[in-house]
Amino acid sequence: MQILKILFVKVNSNLSNFQSENAKLVIGKVDNGPYMYLINKITNSLLMLRMNEEDKSIAVNAQTNGAWGSEKLLATKDYLGVTQYNGVDYISLSGKLSNIGEWVKNNGTPGKCTFVRVEPSDSDGYFGTSGFSILWMRTSVNYGWCILISDNPRMVVFGRNSTGWHWYAPSLTEVS
Repeated sequence: MQILKILFVKVNSNLSNFQSENAKLVIGKVDNGPYMYLINKITNSLLMLRMNEEDKSIAVNAQTNGAWGSEKLLATKDYLGVTQYNGVDYISLSGKLSNIGEWVKNNGTPGKCTFVRVEPSDSDGYFGTSGFSILWMRTSVNYGWCILISDNPRMVVFGRNSTGWHWYAPSLTEVS
């Protein structure tokens, strides 16, 4: 605990402290991101929760009687939101809605929201030669949804896979 007191004194300008009779909560930020310490004054133990700014991972660690345990990774940014498909910047795919639907139903991880940028391999798809992004989630090969987003005037298309693909183009109104 003495090491922690020294640490707190050295970086006190970055900390916010909340204290009760039995516990102390310390919130601060170091080079790689924000952290929070919860100090149990009765058991002389410490719980640390931190987020890494670079990869947005969240980790927890505990200290009992001055000894740190091993850090446990709780979540990464991919667990918390949208996953980039196979870590690639873009794929080449036909821009035809039927081909896109077939591709979406067979790719990605069921239950995870995924995105990818597409450079069309043909010119007779819905968006012509314009590139577009796909945001999708599927629960199985038979059920799921996707949103196609393009830079051209046909900006957005919604797709729903339920006994086959059904496609919807909303009527959008420009606002300023």
